[in-house]
Amino acid sequence: AITFASGAGDTSAPKTSHPSTMTPKNSIELLERYRAAQPDKSVRKTEVKPSVSEETKQEVVPEHKIIGEAFDCYVMVEYDGALLVIDKHAAHERIIFEDLKRMRESDGRVASQSLLLPITALLTPEEQSAADEFSAEIESVGFKFNLGDGYASISAIPDSISVMDAESLFIKMTDDIISGRGNPEVTESIRREQILYQIACKAAIKGGRKYDRALIDWLVSRVLALPDVVVCPHGRPIAYRLTKTELDRQFNRIK
Repeated sequence: AITFASGAGDTSAPKTSHPSTMTPKNSIELLERYRAAQPDKSVRKTEVKPSVSEETKQEVVPEHKIIGEAFDCYVMVEYDGALLVIDKHAAHERIIFEDLKRMRESDGRVASQSLLLPITALLTPEEQSAADEFSAEIESVGFKFNLGDGYASISAIPDSISVMDAESLFIKMTDDIISGRGNPEVTESIRREQILYQIACKAAIKGGRKYDRALIDWLVSRVLALPDVVVCPHGRPIAYRLTKTELDRQFNRIK
């Protein structure tokens, strides 16, 4: 089991140079406590896109206390004898990615939102060729479109992103397809996951912005209920764990 990154002062944590592997002490025991804990009835949930599935609603949320935010970017949570500092953008990005992946595996495609007025995305000949060749893959993640001479008329977009992000995301997808052409290591599965990464990044809340407390409550609940989810789709850690013992040592309360 993989858990949150531990503070540098925790000498009992195994050392590792891999940036996306966090293994604090007693990680297996900690994972078992996560799963055995009772839900925190005081934690509220808010509706965010993508919508929370029935499986998500059954996730167990351990007891915790949200202390506040720093720089409108990091959420500080007191939990299990430690202070968790959660990067809210990275955490939300990974949660959306997991929900999108689950949705695609269950239904074969990602939910779409139809547009009243189509969006026109101007394409280079190479981008248009990629959109035509891989149209099934692009539509499986929530887009619907028709190709014209040098453009795509987009009539539906992934349900989790905003209209203002749709055009740039569509073009970015075609560019990534072009860059992966001819590379046997870039499989259909990898291409689809890369597209889901991009959708999750566009849809996630942003660091440095203020959000409603209900959304922050929901985000922390999801992070604590999914102990194996420790990095964002790009490999950045979503939380940093600092124990009370480490803090006590910093203030010379203990040796």
